[in-house]
Amino acid sequence: MIGVAGTNGGDFIAPYGVAVAPGGGSIAISDSGNHRIQLVDPSGNFMDKFGSLGTNVGQFNTPKGLAYDSTGTLYVMDSGNNRVVLAQGTTVEGVTGTSGTALGQFSGPVNLCVGTRGVYVADTGNNRIQKFDLPSHGLFSITLGSTRYAVTTNLSGPYAVAAVNNFTNDLFYVADTANNRVILCTAPTEDADAILAVWNHMTARIAAADIPGAITD
Repeated sequence: MIGVAGTNGGDFIAPYGVAVAPGGGSIAISDSGNHRIQLVDPSGNFMDKFGSLGTNVGQFNTPKGLAYDSTGTLYVMDSGNNRVVLAQGTTVEGVTGTSGTALGQFSGPVNLCVGTRGVYVADTGNNRIQKFDLPSHGLFSITLGSTRYAVTTNLSGPYAVAAVNNFTNDLFYVADTANNRVILCTAPTEDADAILAVWNHMTARIAAADIPGAITD
């Protein structure tokens, strides 16, 4: 067991999200009621914390979902501020996203995940899942150009989303909370030529008996 109710390092009020850093050296926890992120080691020992209540860079309002990407960047769903916060260790490197109903905007978002195809956000108040491009250079940033799509059909208060790493289809699971169900969604693949190129390279690696090389595709 980790922590007790309180405001000191290693204490929590309404903790919500948990994410393990690449390599497993630390675990991030969204301490929602204290409007901060805490880091503990694999044994549950307190390591560090960052954040306080507010709207400035480095501050949070009821942070919830957490996810790491492969480079170790922590994505924080800053729910009360309707934005995504990016951090390395305890250093906040940027924030992106605004409040609203348009593409790229949020209303009480709860959770997010980082997959091989992009960043998926459970935009709970808008009853939809939004997908955004992964950063090609620099930090993740939400723009109209980086917004791939929003799925809204028959969703009611979706609380969580988890992408499936699949090179032929864009698949993700949704906790469709108000409808009391979990659903598997699929979106059209945008670049058939890219898929074919991956497939051809993978089969070539298999033919050359390079199984590890084929798996990485």
